[in-house]
Amino acid sequence: MKSEDVKKLQIDREIDPEQLDVEIVKQPDIFLYWSEKYVIARSRRDRAEMQLELTRAKLDGECREQPELFGLKKVTEGAVKAAIECHQDTQDALDDVIDAKEEVNLLDKIVTALDQKKRMLELLVTLHGQTYFAGPSVPRNLGEQWKKYKDGVENSVKEAQKSRARIRKTRKGGK
Repeated sequence: MKSEDVKKLQIDREIDPEQLDVEIVKQPDIFLYWSEKYVIARSRRDRAEMQLELTRAKLDGECREQPELFGLKKVTEGAVKAAIECHQDTQDALDDVIDAKEEVNLLDKIVTALDQKKRMLELLVTLHGQTYFAGPSVPRNLGEQWKKYKDGVENSVKEAQKSRARIRKTRKGGK
């Protein structure tokens, strides 16, 4: 992989939890960029495999027509196959296939990682919606809260009783 792609990948796989909205908006473009590279790499691998097969077929014909050029004294299936596999053109084509497969495998893992990044963004947004990232809260003192509630209820009852007593006094003609 090219060095500029390595740098881009380092940036593309990071998540800034302070800018989830921006990360979410960028994600489809990032995913598309690496997916396109993956598709191109798979095409390159397929062409390299096809070229390897064509090279083997070409060398097979040449080896059967002129076995002496391949160092063969006797033409047998095993000898022809071994001569083809040892030929430099086959080795070069095989190296191209191996390089192409390596790139495909790497890009497959990158696309998988970006799919996981999408899932992580979804989870972070869910956590954000649940105020997971809010500051720490001080736990309530339930005993104190219960006492305040009871005192409030008692005061309300006392006030209600005083109010009723005033109403009765007023009805009876007193102040």
